[in-house]
Amino acid sequence: MKQEKQKMNSAHMLAANANEFHQVGYGLAARIKSALVTKGFEVMVPAAVNFSLASELYLKAVHTMTGRPAAEIHKLWELFRTLPEFLRIQFENKYKEAIDANQIKPLEILPNGNAQIDNIETLLLKHNDSFVQWRYVHEIKKTNHTYSFDFPRMHIFCQVLNEHTCSLMGNRQFKVATLPPSPDYSI
Repeated sequence: MKQEKQKMNSAHMLAANANEFHQVGYGLAARIKSALVTKGFEVMVPAAVNFSLASELYLKAVHTMTGRPAAEIHKLWELFRTLPEFLRIQFENKYKEAIDANQIKPLEILPNGNAQIDNIETLLLKHNDSFVQWRYVHEIKKTNHTYSFDFPRMHIFCQVLNEHTCSLMGNRQFKVATLPPSPDYSI
């Protein structure tokens, strides 16, 4: 019984931390479009790092809640791929529903910018190592190096995982990320 309680406390901490990183990433991502001219990249880097870490922690929370030890890695696709199949299917269905409902609009910078990313595997393979890549972007020594991050779809992915962790935590609801009511964040 004690071990089960420790597992849920650990899962709760992972999910709560994931939610906070998600909130910060969402707030920053919502400002990118209006900041593109002057500070776009300065805002993009912390937004991408926060979304990436949130995704990683949500996935590790789900692993912990299902009794599977989460690997000590940052690779999003590997963390997702090793979840039980029924959960992967459930998450994929919810992700596609959100995409079909056009829930990407609030954070979309370029219309249909990443329309080809219509499933979680493609999304996570694209952002598989994004936590490390974006966290160390200042160390890139190459010129003409290109980085991209799909904020709208990563937000949807985080939302799907957030809803799942909330349901498993016995309805301990975490605040779901929404746009702050400020004209500075309107897109």
